[in-house]
Amino acid sequence: MKEKICELEKMRGLKISPENVIIGNGSKSLLFGLMALKGKGGVVSPLPAYPPMLLQPGLNGFRSETFSTLDTEGVITDDQLKTADVENGMMIFSSPANPSGKVVSREEQERLLKWADKRNNLLVADEVYCDFVFDEGFSSLGAVRQDLENIAIVRSFSKTLGICGWRMGYVI
Repeated sequence: MKEKICELEKMRGLKISPENVIIGNGSKSLLFGLMALKGKGGVVSPLPAYPPMLLQPGLNGFRSETFSTLDTEGVITDDQLKTADVENGMMIFSSPANPSGKVVSREEQERLLKWADKRNNLLVADEVYCDFVFDEGFSSLGAVRQDLENIAIVRSFSKTLGICGWRMGYVI
């Protein structure tokens, strides 16, 4: 199955190998697993965000920070990142965002990578809705950082294939 996922991701422009793929019981459980590994340093989430991602850090006793992107039309700015005081932790963002549908631009992803690298934070892209972008606006975080260093990309079959009860996802 990992080899088939690699073939699928190659069609999306990502060059990955099976050892870079973890298959799990839906994207949410995979996100929670990543949080358990790296969330002790704190978890940053731009708003609006998928509600379970905002609740889970507190349930695990981890510090959680948020900042709103509503006044910047969904764009994550340098000023917002300066307020995110997390080191050795992680940031989770969705692109396309749930619930707004906002696609994080390549420029924003590069800005997020610089922020994460400077603070030794894992940058996690929740890209479960990537197949619902029908114009040229979507760029995977894996296309921005092809060596996958210090990033994780979460995908789900249940959204794309309309099989939400099957709970099947993977992390790159």
